[in-house]
Amino acid sequence: MGIKDNLAKAFMGKSENFADAFNFVLYNGEKVIQPEKLRELSENERMLIFYEGKAEAKQKYRDLMKSAEIMRDDESVYVLLGIENQIMEDYTGPLRVMSYDVLQYVKQVEILRHKHKVAGDLKSSEDFLSGFTKTDRLIPVITIIVYFDPDEWSGPRSLHGMMGDLDERIKPFVQDYKVQILEPAAISDNDFIKFESELGQVMKYIKASKSKAKLEQILNADDNYKAISRDAAMLLNILTKSELNIGDAREGETVDMCKAMEEIREEAREAGMEKGMILTDILFNALEKADRLAEFGPALKSKEKFNALLKEFNVIV
Repeated sequence: MGIKDNLAKAFMGKSENFADAFNFVLYNGEKVIQPEKLRELSENERMLIFYEGKAEAKQKYRDLMKSAEIMRDDESVYVLLGIENQIMEDYTGPLRVMSYDVLQYVKQVEILRHKHKVAGDLKSSEDFLSGFTKTDRLIPVITIIVYFDPDEWSGPRSLHGMMGDLDERIKPFVQDYKVQILEPAAISDNDFIKFESELGQVMKYIKASKSKAKLEQILNADDNYKAISRDAAMLLNILTKSELNIGDAREGETVDMCKAMEEIREEAREAGMEKGMILTDILFNALEKADRLAEFGPALKSKEKFNALLKEFNVIV
């Protein structure tokens, strides 16, 4: 796993960001899933792959998996929630998500079978056949893909999308599997306020990252960027190549993004000034050798003249 994947996993693994992602996708921002009601689950899934008539056990690892306790009609219900972080598009996304979800359902059935075997409470022939009784119930599994890119997801969003054109007569009989994708490009500017955690600031920054002017605008307009976690700033640096100055901020500490961006601008200005001074010295020496120093003064007053002379003396192309 690369550094981008590790940073994304650590960021989305925080319960407040994890819950926020699902609340936005499932409940349009309503705070239904509470971070304190989440519980870590194993990310390991086991499957059998059949190749040339032989079965081979394979381990598959989700990015993140948690159980959530949700209140419904004054009663607690449980769901299993998974997140797959994508730094770049995975055109097999629907199939991969489906395989993870199916394996999780299979695991639930295996656990129930074991419990019935230990308890010895299987009564009917049907119960013995499946090890699963008529009253047993599975816990719903929901997986979303979090896409950390400013461009819209262009790959398949369902199993049908991976198949191309289907005969309309058989299409109803070919089971589909759709994936839910949280992507910055699809979030309207007015909807970022629906996020409660700094996931909103991260998504908003990524969406604007292709335009320096847009970044300047959101940093100046949103006070939340004055205190964003070091982990979020590190993630944005590596995803958007922003080179934000994090300084000596430690884990758990915050970074003032507005100040960090101003430092970048100041460094750029200083670099530009230094480069201008170097070019000025080069032009002065070139004109002096050519006995044309009379042209130096007018060149300093005209950028067009200055650049024309630099090109003439092959300093720039």
